[in-house]
Amino acid sequence: MEQISLFDDLTRSNREDDIAIVKKSKSKKNTPTQKGGSLSSKLKFIRDFVEQYLGKYRDRYLCIRDMETLHTYIDGLIADYRMSLDTETTGLNVFKDKIVGISMNSKNNKPAYIPINHVVYGVATNTFSLAENQLTIEQIRPEFERLAKAIKEVDMFNAVFDRRVFRHNLGIDFPCTFDTSIGAHILNELKSPKWYKLKTVHSEWCLNGKEDEFSFGEIFNDIGFDKVPIDIAYLYACRDSEITTELSDFEREYIYYDPSQDFSARNGMNGAS
Repeated sequence: MEQISLFDDLTRSNREDDIAIVKKSKSKKNTPTQKGGSLSSKLKFIRDFVEQYLGKYRDRYLCIRDMETLHTYIDGLIADYRMSLDTETTGLNVFKDKIVGISMNSKNNKPAYIPINHVVYGVATNTFSLAENQLTIEQIRPEFERLAKAIKEVDMFNAVFDRRVFRHNLGIDFPCTFDTSIGAHILNELKSPKWYKLKTVHSEWCLNGKEDEFSFGEIFNDIGFDKVPIDIAYLYACRDSEITTELSDFEREYIYYDPSQDFSARNGMNGAS
């Protein structure tokens, strides 16, 4: 059965929201602050924290920093038919904030992250400058245009945001065939609005309700993801795309449930009342 995108009418349905965002950004002062310690101390804390929980995945995740590797990886995604995709940005304003990197994965391709706009602090100049060994928007655009046209199924979480990031940063209307955020609302519409977050939903449904040891995105809020060193950032970003796939697998089983199958047997029930 042919599947249609969940967001084919994206621009028309969100025009008023976009205008409101632009007005708000113009009236907001752009004065970043550092709370509770120096930048170096915060980065050390982030490094220690991420290493503690995600360091074991270094060999399982990939950081793509050259075009040859990216081209081969895109070929692999297309061959796999279905993929997950997530973006990292400097903030939540798709018009004002920049894309920092892109993470993705598929069945036969390990989770990968492409750093684009990470920065490093120069003590001598007292300024931030673009980190070395990153791919540029101009370099990756043709590869993602190729991927957007050829890929058959794409999983995202809150696709409205990620699709806008792609549109405003790369000029690509990247497709989404399954949004795990919408899936969470379909399967349980009774939760608090704060519950509908990627790591929260994944923790309850895919980790059997145990505490999600990867719920630490808030530690980046005070400094911005672009200032997180790439060798740490890629672990966090790759984990996001990986759990998007895991959550999609869980939700698809119920949303695309085949009524011809025995539900009780499928869920390990013995039929006793």
